[in-house]
Amino acid sequence: MSRPLERVRSTNPYIAVCVGTRPELIKVWSLFAPAKAAGLNLRLIHTGQHYDLEMDRDIRDELAMPLPAVHIGVGSADHATQTANVLTGLESVLGDDLPLAVLVQGDTNSAMAGALWASKRAIPVGHIEAGLRSGDRTMPEELNRILIDHLADWLYAPTAASAANLAREGIPAHRVVVTGNTVVDALLHMTDRLDDSGSLHDFDVTPGRFALVTLHRPANVDDPVARREVLEAIDSVRREHNLAIAFPIHPRTERQLGTSDRRLMRMWHVRPPQGYRQTLQLIRAAAVVLTDSGGIQEEACVLQTPCIVLRSTTERPEAVDVGAARVTDRNPALIRASLDSLLGRAPWPNPFGDGTAGESIIQHLRAATKALGRAGAGDLDTLN
Repeated sequence: MSRPLERVRSTNPYIAVCVGTRPELIKVWSLFAPAKAAGLNLRLIHTGQHYDLEMDRDIRDELAMPLPAVHIGVGSADHATQTANVLTGLESVLGDDLPLAVLVQGDTNSAMAGALWASKRAIPVGHIEAGLRSGDRTMPEELNRILIDHLADWLYAPTAASAANLAREGIPAHRVVVTGNTVVDALLHMTDRLDDSGSLHDFDVTPGRFALVTLHRPANVDDPVARREVLEAIDSVRREHNLAIAFPIHPRTERQLGTSDRRLMRMWHVRPPQGYRQTLQLIRAAAVVLTDSGGIQEEACVLQTPCIVLRSTTERPEAVDVGAARVTDRNPALIRASLDSLLGRAPWPNPFGDGTAGESIIQHLRAATKALGRAGAGDLDTLN
């Protein structure tokens, strides 16, 4: 992408890594060690789009994450307000100390606003997890993905299918690098540290005899009719397959629940949101995962746990293609049929990478910034 270079740069040159949510923190973790080895100075910028002090601290402790250099604290809001707050927040804290490049991850409002802010400032943008497409433009995340990809200078696609999506949209091949997904980097790092006993004891469930459920998307939890449909469909799994339901409940989901919803869930094992380690333990020990999350689809696939996607589309078709997942929406009959076909089907191949995505991204970033004359290993202050 050709555009004028802005010359006002930090006196301590750095690359900003802009995140706003817990999954983004996990998915940028694997950048920091290879960046340090390559002489690249990464600075973590946390917008605070979703922020829980204890859960963020758990992630930093479990993964030895650096503390954010800046925390903007935008908090929850409608899409327009949240996006505007990220834009003005980034300008406020970075406007006089511009980075050499900005990396964003995924499809959140923070990622989209970070990419837009950097583009307006003529700062190169790298998009981690580029090229994912569900085909459903009613999803805010889908719009964010498309916008970020068409703003980005460097598109780090997790799979060949994601790269093909970008090619179909006319994005030049020289801007796209297939790296694998950084979620695999973090997950493989944590695998040897998992111990089922703690999380399973907290939920009072037995390995292989429970379904793990996560729900947070507005399409499933905001509308009372849709929410009732999805809860009844999940409860049918409990009754007909004799599986306990472990439900770490998302705060926005809990706020939406009515009295009749809670009555329907009276036999479920409902607990507060879990830390990263605990979530991986639950995924690995579950007979099946039922979720509307994107990242959990990947984690379940890698951990060899069948996954039922409680949406009408998925931007992770690779898990479906290898037989690890089925897309069912809120259809009880389809959920039952999918569950019958998925149980006992593992193992399947992991389509999301070998755990070296972070290193691949940093290798490309080092070469790209050096080629631009902006940064090289140990020489980040060299500008055109």
